[in-house]
Amino acid sequence: YIKLAPKLKIIITFTQLVGGFGFALAFKFPEPYTSFVDGLESITETLSLNILSLAPFECYYSGTNYFTNLVFSTVYPVVLSVILMGLHARDQAQKTESSPWFSIFLALTYLILPS
Repeated sequence: YIKLAPKLKIIITFTQLVGGFGFALAFKFPEPYTSFVDGLESITETLSLNILSLAPFECYYSGTNYFTNLVFSTVYPVVLSVILMGLHARDQAQKTESSPWFSIFLALTYLILPS
């Protein structure tokens, strides 16, 4: 796992960057590249934990709009981070040997921030 971790980070970062090219650039890529990037976008959507792309609020609550989606997509990473840091602080106060919460926090910020 230790030898594979840097390579996985590079692949994840590459897919996050290339996944946004279609939106940011105003030209059309050739077909083999387009299908490849579409595949990377689906991986990026899954890895970036974009909950709204999996099941929009409209599926659960009627009357939601763009503002509701914007607030939720902005607030949920912050709330999740606060929860994880609170769990980490609790473990530090209890002098727990091994606390996974800070590592999970770092991994999630690595995956969520680019999205």
